[in-house]
Amino acid sequence: MNRSYTKTRQANKRLDETQTVELDILMDTHRRGLHRARKKDSHHSNARRLFSCFALRRLWAHDRRGLNPAH
Repeated sequence: MNRSYTKTRQANKRLDETQTVELDILMDTHRRGLHRARKKDSHHSNARRLFSCFALRRLWAHDRRGLNPAH
């Protein structure tokens, strides 16, 4: 399993426990996923891109509901 995927999983766990997240970790993983999708191993990349999408959407939903104390 690659490192950035694990970092995103950890960020998600923290989101569950404390409703906070390092947005930059998620955004970074998200951008790397988008970039990698243009390379040959497209199935893996698309899976990662989708995962990042859901993670980010979840984070934004939390922010909208005002559960993120960082805001």
